Amino acid sequence: MKRLSIGLTGLALLIAVTTVSAGDESGGYAGSFLSFGAGARAAALGQAYSACANDASAPLFNPAGLAHSAGGEIAATYALVFQDRTVSYLGGSYAFQPVTIGAGWLRLGISDMDVWSDLGQPTGETFSDAESAFMLAAGKTVVSGPKYSLSVGAGFKYLRHTLWNNAADGLGFDFGVLGTIHMTSVLKHINVAAVVQNVGATMTWDTESEHEDEVPMTMRFGVALASASCPADLMCDIEKIEDRDARLHLGAQYTWEKIAFRAGLNDDEFTAGAGFSFVLSQHDLAVDYAFTDDDISSDGIHYFSFRLAF
Repeated sequence: MKRLSIGLTGLALLIAVTTVSAGDESGGYAGSFLSFGAGARAAALGQAYSACANDASAPLFNPAGLAHSAGGEIAATYALVFQDRTVSYLGGSYAFQPVTIGAGWLRLGISDMDVWSDLGQPTGETFSDAESAFMLAAGKTVVSGPKYSLSVGAGFKYLRHTLWNNAADGLGFDFGVLGTIHMTSVLKHINVAAVVQNVGATMTWDTESEHEDEVPMTMRFGVALASASCPADLMCDIEKIEDRDARLHLGAQYTWEKIAFRAGLNDDEFTAGAGFSFVLSQHDLAVDYAFTDDDISSDGIHYFSFRLAF
């Protein structure tokens, strides 16, 4: 039984390391599941979203973007990734003048994995592995003029990782700024963003050793351009995770009537997708899809999202 326990723990840890290593050539790290993002729209744009996150995904990408949302919004995302793992996101935001509040829940996990004995026989037991982030953020415009504006935002996230019969949790803080320059000629506007994420985030396991996993701080610098002559947008993010090489995120979007076509590059992974928006019972509803390459599986990752504005 002792060998079974040790072997099972090793297997579970191997699965966890494999999960967090996906898409990161430098190896896994605590909290790396956050890189899956929140929404098919951002995924299709190569996760280059810090300068244009004006929806219910802003608590994850840039809390300052909440200041650019109007009214309220509810968003949900589902994606099936390697090894039958699922990624899901549920978020919402509402503009309480003069501050907009947003909340989100991102989860990566797999359940009902069979436990096998040393003899290769199923024991009838199952275990699960899940990582979650619960986020609460606020954004506000502090400078507003006909040619420019500046918004700031802050938020915190509660991180939790459950593995077999153990769990780890901790808190982290995010801060962001978003500046907008309004143009009148070639460019409609330019957004410039700077975000610091996971400040002070450490996850402590409920084991005898009380092992701590430090979640590396992440910095993002983003630019988003909106054309005045055609319905096209370009986005670029530079992401720097502590003790890791910088990553480049690129995205482009072209809108034709109610349909948006998107493509991007998430570091070295190709991304693409589309979205369709329409009015349902006097509310704006958008349905989005994205496909991204995956270093682990040749099948790639398929994201499905919907957003309801009210």
